[in-house]
Formats: sequence, C-alpha cells, structure tokens
Amino acid sequence: MPNSIKRLAVVSFDPETEKELNRLHPEIPTVSLDFSAVRSAVPEDLENHRYVVYQLILMLRSHIAAVLSSRGISFWSMQQDSIWTENFVSMNVEQHYPDSLLIFDTVGNDQVSIFQKKMPGWICGSTFFVRASPVTVDFFKKVALIMTRRQSPDSSIMTYLCGAPCYKCAKLPRWVISSSNFFMGNRNVTPVIIQVDHESKLPKMELFKRENFLFVNDDGTCNASATKI
Repeated sequence: MPNSIKRLAVVSFDPETEKELNRLHPEIPTVSLDFSAVRSAVPEDLENHRYVVYQLILMLRSHIAAVLSSRGISFWSMQQDSIWTENFVSMNVEQHYPDSLLIFDTVGNDQVSIFQKKMPGWICGSTFFVRASPVTVDFFKKVALIMTRRQSPDSSIMTYLCGAPCYKCAKLPRWVISSSNFFMGNRNVTPVIIQVDHESKLPKMELFKRENFLFVNDDGTCNASATKI
C-alpha cells in the first residue's frame, strides 16, 4: 500500500521483533522495551496477574501519547493485530474531523442491537488519533493517573473522560474501523481496518480460518488475490 509506512514508528516488547523489523524495513524507527523484569516482579498468585502486566503496558502507551503530544506531534496509535483491507493512510481521516482533538474507534457491531442499548459509543482503544495539544497531553496524563489507582482497561477510562466536552472526542463509524465484533454480523460491509482482539482461545490465524477470513497461504505467504476487495 503506497505510503502506508511513511509515518510509521514501532514500539515493540519483543527484541526479536525489533531485529526482524530493522532487517526488513531499516527506515522505520523502532524501539524495543523489555518487560521481563516487570513480569517477574508481579507475584504469580496475584489476582488477575496477567492483566496487571497488560495494564502496565497500557499505562506506558498513555505516557508515550502524552509525551508525543507535548512535543507537537500529532499521530495515529495502532496495534499490531490490526488488519488493513484498504490504504488507511491515503484516506486522511483526521482531516475530516478538523474540530476534534481525539478520534477513537468503538466496540460493537451495527447489526447487534445490544451494543447500541448497553454500550453506545464505548471506545475500543485499539486505534485512535491524537492531535497535538495541551488538552490531549492532559487527557493521557489523566488516563495514566487513573490507571495507577484503578484496575481498569484504558478504553473504559478514555470513554469516561470523553464525556467532558473540553476533550473534543470524536468516534469513528464502524465501517472505517471495527473491533473483532465485526465477525458477529453478516459482513456485508468490510471495514477499512479490523482489530482482532478476540476472546477465543484459538490463535488469531486459526480464528480467521474458522471465520473463513483467509488471506494467507499454507506456507505462510500472502494470498494476494484474497486481499482484493
């Protein structure tokens, strides 16, 4: 996809991933953060042990977002388990929301009514845009601060904070970006980005096979014909 990695920088928690990225794309700025000491410091018998470690990673993401914004850098934050079906960069989505300081994806599926009834506008948090501003610096500092006092997903905290008009949050339609709730519907409309944060115990590629969402050959190479919408 043309220019899809032009603005890309990568934060990795796996040194081997960083090495491979540097080998394949030396032009992409990458940094690897070793969380092994943090993992070992969290007692194994602590309730929700694995989520405590994950929450620390989410806190770090909020700190990174605050620092980038404080340096005048506007950016999209995106997770590695997001599938692009079209060139998202070429859409210049943030230009369609000139008055918004923050742009978020949401959980749910437009075909499943419970999301509109129980969780309207609930942020997913896998993909979001930050417009550099003292306001967005304050936003992510607050997210990180609350996470030091509450065991909670950052997405729920961001949803709560976006209730304050001063943060000027916008929510993207699900045809642009969808969570894995996309697989709950009939898939008549394929989102530009699908973030696969699923609850199944299956590996993600196995989940795709089960859902007949195939784009990889048996040898691991990309099936180019399957990626054409």
